[in-house]
Amino acid sequence: MPTLKKLDPKLKEELEEKLRKTTDFLRLNMSVYEYKNYILGLLFYKYLSEKQEDLLDNMTVDDGRTLKEAFSTSLINKELIHLIRTQIGYYIEPRFLLSEIAKNTEVDSYITTLDIAFNNVINSSIDRDDFENIFNDIKLDSTKLGKTRKSQNKTIEILIKEISQVNLPLDAFGETFDYLLDQFARIIGRRAGHVTTPPELSTLMAKLVTVDKKEDVSAYDPACGVGSSLIDIAKETTVTRLQGNDLNPSAYNHARMNMIVNNISFEVFDIKQKDSLEFMEEIPNMPDTHFVTYKRLNENYIIEKFDIAVSQPPFGLRWNGDERYLDDVRFKKYGAIAPKGRADYAFIQDMLYHIKDDGVMAVILQTGVLSRGLSEKTIRKYLLENNYIDAIIRLPKNMFYATAIPTIIMILKKNRTDDDILFIDASDEYAKTRRQNKLRDKDIEKIVETYKNREEIERYSHKATIDEIKENQYNLHVPRYVNTFEKIEPVDMNKVFQEDTKITLELEDINQKIEDQCKKMNIDFK
Repeated sequence: MPTLKKLDPKLKEELEEKLRKTTDFLRLNMSVYEYKNYILGLLFYKYLSEKQEDLLDNMTVDDGRTLKEAFSTSLINKELIHLIRTQIGYYIEPRFLLSEIAKNTEVDSYITTLDIAFNNVINSSIDRDDFENIFNDIKLDSTKLGKTRKSQNKTIEILIKEISQVNLPLDAFGETFDYLLDQFARIIGRRAGHVTTPPELSTLMAKLVTVDKKEDVSAYDPACGVGSSLIDIAKETTVTRLQGNDLNPSAYNHARMNMIVNNISFEVFDIKQKDSLEFMEEIPNMPDTHFVTYKRLNENYIIEKFDIAVSQPPFGLRWNGDERYLDDVRFKKYGAIAPKGRADYAFIQDMLYHIKDDGVMAVILQTGVLSRGLSEKTIRKYLLENNYIDAIIRLPKNMFYATAIPTIIMILKKNRTDDDILFIDASDEYAKTRRQNKLRDKDIEKIVETYKNREEIERYSHKATIDEIKENQYNLHVPRYVNTFEKIEPVDMNKVFQEDTKITLELEDINQKIEDQCKKMNIDFK
């Protein structure tokens, strides 16, 4: 479970108690799918409010007053509003700050007030794409909040006041949001089989792809979920652009919230609600970065190339990979497309296409991608023969909240200088918790250092040549290359025989002594 490092124990205990009280109150009538949206959405709005309040307290205007003083002593004017918008990307009218809404006893309808507040934030934002529909998952008129408008309003009032009382430093909101996303993922995963990336695996991928890239990198995730893998890259190095796509509307909204509360600049992140595997058709007589999508033929766009790509695509995802995809620029050179029932290699091909010539990518996959045949073997063979696959890391089983399926991390590069593939078997090094296995800091460090140094360690890692892989029929199953069995010392059978004879003689001697004693006592010994 992630720890809240920026919070002292007392504050953490207070936060967890508040959240437990709020979730207990909501779960009476709602599923976790629903009540998580109210908690995350209101916590996000609290962050927006407190970030603006922090700006008002600490930024001064030309006459030396703070913005807060300027607001309190003069009419709110367009220049002050513009100043706030350029600094934080949005503007909240003071009466709509969450703290003000919570303490205002004259509010007739908290539902109406919050609805106006949400819309005002969206309309005030510098880039509407960053906020458009971001509060859509908070259903203020849901009958789950109450059967009547009055009872719904009372529920929203309680939520506002509970969330407003959560005491958090501004720089701890990101960590808290990550923590809550992970907790909700655990609950949802156990109940419905939803597979999300555990925090330690997201951290591991970020460390692996930034080994040789220390600053000013761009990154791409074609199935970004709530954006944690991209944010973890920003924690490892400075970033210039983070591009994430996800079709799920709730993931899309939570990913944007996650970026904002983790203080990722609006100019840096670009989260889209989009199918990354949508067919792309090349525009004739244009540079090879200009394409149109199959569904939006009138919308030309430029395909960006990134320094890094990371992802955990949905396991076992079905996709529309029909024959026309053989003409898609991402897939056509392979001479095969991923089967419709398993999109794993389609995501690999998409990610590889989107990285620069000196780029690197890491992707979490089921182990089946290493050995399956037909079109997947054709694609795997192409990747191997063109020296794209850099390393394969076998992970411990039972790492995910919804499945115990075995998984690996595959790392690929376009212009590799090495001509071997590093296999790492990290499947036996982990901490066992009540429900999942978990990589410890020392496990992550060992994997990263082994990868960085391309080190061979007995029963842990091996550098395999392409000839070895060809001998294995292009099967990349890690145990074929890393033997993890402990060496058994040969048994000295002569010594075993001598020990057995000695024990037998000792037993015969003991039995004879017992028999002698029994005769003296007139006891029949058999």
